[in-house]
Amino acid sequence: MTTFALPSGSYRAASLKQVWAGRARAVGHAVWVALEEAGRRRAAVQMLHTAERVAAGQPELAAALRNAATSKR
Repeated sequence: MTTFALPSGSYRAASLKQVWAGRARAVGHAVWVALEEAGRRRAAVQMLHTAERVAAGQPELAAALRNAATSKR
């Protein structure tokens, strides 16, 4: 006859660590995505300002900056 032991305390602690580690990764990923989006918005504003500033002298550069600022990644 074979008997099976119940999970020990260390097994439960290990799986709890895995749960918390997974949650921490998910939160970290969400923060990273939010920071990237904030950076994209800041960069787009700066590119549009630069495009306005150089439009008279360098229309091709201004067009490229506007295109980059309005395109989705």
